[in-house]
Amino acid sequence: MGLSNTSETIKLLTVVVLETIDEADPIIGAPGGHLYLAMSSINIPLDTFIIFMGSLVRLGFLTHKGDCYHITQAGKDYIRKSKEAAETTRRQSDAVV
Repeated sequence: MGLSNTSETIKLLTVVVLETIDEADPIIGAPGGHLYLAMSSINIPLDTFIIFMGSLVRLGFLTHKGDCYHITQAGKDYIRKSKEAAETTRRQSDAVV
């Protein structure tokens, strides 16, 4: 199943970025340059990366210190809720088949 719209793509990208940062060293965090390098490989330009990451900070999902990003409890909660919603959707799809 492919992504049907921009909203779904942004939600998926949000979860992937938050999971990546969650896996980083909690003291050091995830270096912004490394995150940008990964996102540029899927053709996300620098200005879009800056806006996207700034949005995650403003939403309270991340903090930004120096060049590194750290996940907050709100970011971890977003990951958990997204996974729960995906599992519910999968179960509903399985029930229909």
